[in-house]
Amino acid sequence: MRQQKIKIPKSLSRIRNGGGLRIGYPSMRNDPVLVANAMHWHGHPLEEARCWVHQACMSPCPTTKHGSQSMRMAHATANTAKMVEYALSNGYDNVINMQMGPKSGDPRKFTDFEQFFEAWVKQMEWIMNILTRTVNMGRVLDPKNNGRPFLSGIYERAVESGLDAVSPEGERGNAWVTFFTWVENIDSLAAVKKFVFDDKKYTMDQLMDAIEANWEGCEDMRLDFVRNAPKWGNDDDYVDDIMLRCLREVARHSKVIKCPSNNNWPALPENVSGNIHYANMVGALPNGRRLGDALYDGGISPGPGLDKKGPTAVLKSCGKIDHVGDGRAFLLNQRLSPTQLSGEKGYQLWKAYMKTWAELGLDHVQFNMVDDATLLAAQKDPEKYQEVIVRVAGYSAHFVDISRKTQDNIIQRTVQGI
Repeated sequence: MRQQKIKIPKSLSRIRNGGGLRIGYPSMRNDPVLVANAMHWHGHPLEEARCWVHQACMSPCPTTKHGSQSMRMAHATANTAKMVEYALSNGYDNVINMQMGPKSGDPRKFTDFEQFFEAWVKQMEWIMNILTRTVNMGRVLDPKNNGRPFLSGIYERAVESGLDAVSPEGERGNAWVTFFTWVENIDSLAAVKKFVFDDKKYTMDQLMDAIEANWEGCEDMRLDFVRNAPKWGNDDDYVDDIMLRCLREVARHSKVIKCPSNNNWPALPENVSGNIHYANMVGALPNGRRLGDALYDGGISPGPGLDKKGPTAVLKSCGKIDHVGDGRAFLLNQRLSPTQLSGEKGYQLWKAYMKTWAELGLDHVQFNMVDDATLLAAQKDPEKYQEVIVRVAGYSAHFVDISRKTQDNIIQRTVQGI
């Protein structure tokens, strides 16, 4: 649902009366922010940016002949937890046993955080480069190899220009790089900065030994990194500043790489269950995660159970991001208590929460409001719970139809009390 600040009370009333929150709908979008975002990243005129609709799960795209893409095209999709993983392995992928990224330095020889961060930047740029080059090549070759004559006959820009609808010529571009598993980078960088370089609680050799062993034999140390290292989503400037620094390095590089329309490739952190699909592809990380553990549930959502200071602290962390200039859009999952939000008092609490969300300038939030008892019962007896719907990432789904790992991950999300 597109939210204008002056219309928020009326919109929220419609959602409540329609029962939308309890079935994973709707996705809440901050209209003024996304209009400005479309103008900033792809140069859409104001009158066109105002008519944006979702392209795929999260990307706002004008419906106009020069502002839209005439078909669903592949976008560069990055398993971004690999950025910090490769920064800790000199670009070598220990999961598939081959050199993947550039050689960015032996982490055991890093003497300060800046050297580690510089290695991370090199891996980030390489991942964005290789993915966008692949998609760019496909788009350039599409008119020759994958033309769409029927679509071209009904698409205004194609009819006027005589070019196939899949041609990027005449299109301003609406490209983005989907960033799966993004917050793992932030929590991992913060953990290394705090425990290794600032507090000197552990040496880099100790950390690398633990990571290379997938934390086996180092459980006390692993739990220290999980429980006591700074975590995103708690209104803690120590880790939040690292988020901003990373996003601004990405935004800088997004303007260096170009799509075939000569426009930018901004990042769009979301998920689409990628945290489950990539679980066996990402090695151990400094946030305490082991190979095979589910990754965080995506976008700028805090790790499950790691947002300890309540929903307002989550909003305040996310509100430090520039939702116009730092990226294309930012998915935020929140799980709220259905008991607390029942009745008129609960509705007023939620309305105040949404007012804060809008005033902090966030571009997106979506909710699950199904209690643990219902979800656990649905796992045991799915036939009786066919109609339970949850919000997964940029989409909603019947709970019993998604994988067990995804179900467990949703149950693990922090139930916030407002």
